[in-house]
Amino acid sequence: SNSWVNLFAAYLEELNAANEVVNLAVGGYTTASILPVASGGISGHNIEEAIAQNSDGIIENLPSNDIGNNIFPTTTMAHYATIVALADAQGIPIWISTSQPRNYGIQGQRDALVTVKNSTISTYPDTYLDFWTRIAVGPSDGFMVATYNQGDGIHLNNAGHRILYNRTVGSGFVESLFPPVVSSVVATTANTSTDITWTTDEIASSRVQYGLTTSYGSTTSEQNTSPRVTSHDVEIAGLVSCTTY
Repeated sequence: SNSWVNLFAAYLEELNAANEVVNLAVGGYTTASILPVASGGISGHNIEEAIAQNSDGIIENLPSNDIGNNIFPTTTMAHYATIVALADAQGIPIWISTSQPRNYGIQGQRDALVTVKNSTISTYPDTYLDFWTRIAVGPSDGFMVATYNQGDGIHLNNAGHRILYNRTVGSGFVESLFPPVVSSVVATTANTSTDITWTTDEIASSRVQYGLTTSYGSTTSEQNTSPRVTSHDVEIAGLVSCTTY
């Protein structure tokens, strides 16, 4: 009951009794397990199931099993890219936790944990959960701090889970579940193009839907995905002059 997931679920229920956390985790799973079934993932516990739950948001947390199963960091990151793309396509915010320290006896495995941690932070600078700092001996040391070791060198004790809970609450994940408020929209038009600017009350990517009716029909490519921004500027070209969009 003192796991960070259970603590976080209780926190969300305090915010709104209708909030619910569905935990699809299974011990021993790797990032390969949560891929789409067609890519080898396991039905009922993968990214497709997370999306099927009509989720408002998704947190991926696979601390160290990839390294223990000889999955290289580059492959782990490729798996992350796949699941993030699927969540993004459905408009569901997804946050990726860093790897966590583990007392592997082989230096190369501990180094691989550091590599995954650093790659996660650099790839998802606005949507990662720091499950490393304070838990690990140091930024480049894959050993677990003894204070937070449950005793097996793998799992965290209650104090360690409390740190992960606090990180999750303070990360911005909860805020990402609610769409940003758009304001100060300005359209600066030319003969066959227009420049749309606006602001949001939180960081977001930039995309504009437009068309000849309120059904729109056209969408610009998504911009400012990393890093996300609060000041947005999107140009739409190829318009027809003297036409209302």
